[in-house]
Amino acid sequence: MSALISAKEDRRMKKIKDLLHDGNDILLAVVVIIIAAGVIFWRMTDILAYPDKVAAQAAAEAKNKAEVVQEDTQSADDGDEAGEESGDSDNADEEPKG
Repeated sequence: MSALISAKEDRRMKKIKDLLHDGNDILLAVVVIIIAAGVIFWRMTDILAYPDKVAAQAAAEAKNKAEVVQEDTQSADDGDEAGEESGDSDNADEEPKG
């Protein structure tokens, strides 16, 4: 009789153990999914914001380049006017050949 009781208890313990292992597996899977979703969401916002960041940088670089070209043009115009007033030509820095 004690063999029957012990066999029933073994089956019952095995079922309880299987339920605990299944529950732990499911819980672990849910935790992994939540962490993966969090990382994807966190990085996705950065990834989706990247094109706007690049566009802003390109616009800033274009603006800076335009300002530099404008300054160069103004300084060249100022230099031409100063050269014309003093009678000097653009080759004023060259040494006379002789």
